[in-house]
Amino acid sequence: MIQSFASTIARKAVSIAWVDRFIQRNTNALISRRTVGIDSNRHNADSLIFDQRQPTESNSRESSASVLSNSDWGKFDRLLDAAINTGGGEEARKLSRTVHRVITQKLLLEQENQGLRDALSIKKNRLKRGRPLPLDQPDEDHTGGGAVFRSPHSVQRARDRQHQKDIAEQQLQLQKSEQAEARQANKALKARLLQERRAARRAAQDARAKQRANQATQRHLNQQAREARKQLQDSTKAARIGNTKASKQPHGEAVQVDRAAPTVSAVQSRRGRVIKTPSRYR
Repeated sequence: MIQSFASTIARKAVSIAWVDRFIQRNTNALISRRTVGIDSNRHNADSLIFDQRQPTESNSRESSASVLSNSDWGKFDRLLDAAINTGGGEEARKLSRTVHRVITQKLLLEQENQGLRDALSIKKNRLKRGRPLPLDQPDEDHTGGGAVFRSPHSVQRARDRQHQKDIAEQQLQLQKSEQAEARQANKALKARLLQERRAARRAAQDARAKQRANQATQRHLNQQAREARKQLQDSTKAARIGNTKASKQPHGEAVQVDRAAPTVSAVQSRRGRVIKTPSRYR
């Protein structure tokens, strides 16, 4: 019955193996539908047992992809059956058939999706072609252009050579990656050292500029101090010289100056010119 129903919905023939997998993955839903004709106590007890079961890996994957889990679908199914049994009428039965058709289509689509995924995985695995072994090529004179039989020892030697070749390639790739990392680290180190040198040069320039400014300020202060000391020394010296002249002037000289003979006034001409008398006539 399930096979014919699934074939009708899928519009293609469904195998017995698919029906078996469908029954194994959807046992809870199928048994829940079969318990509709049983009394309500038996139906509730069976539903409680099925709700307490742990979901398998496939069920958990299907429930994670759906809005409702298996237990949620069971609860919804029981509520729908209860509504039908309480006299929901033909509309309730139509709703029930529609819901179960949607559930069945969902399960069929999930099964088809899983089958397509498996087929795609198998196809990808088939596309992974193996590499030929580096076997020793015999001379055509010995083979005559026919089939060549290999001994297990020669095949093992070829496998060993291939293994060594793979190891050498891995080591080469590892060496290249290490060299690339070393170049990146060296580049980063050079950039950091260059930045540090630039910062050191800027700091040295700032220090020299600050030192020159301090020296200029100190020279200006020293010049002002020298000018102030010189001005003070000049004023002190002038005051000391004035005091010395005043203290060295005697009283007798003043009397002698007063008693000195009056000097003869110079002879002047009519025009007011001074006439100097020659020394021999004095």
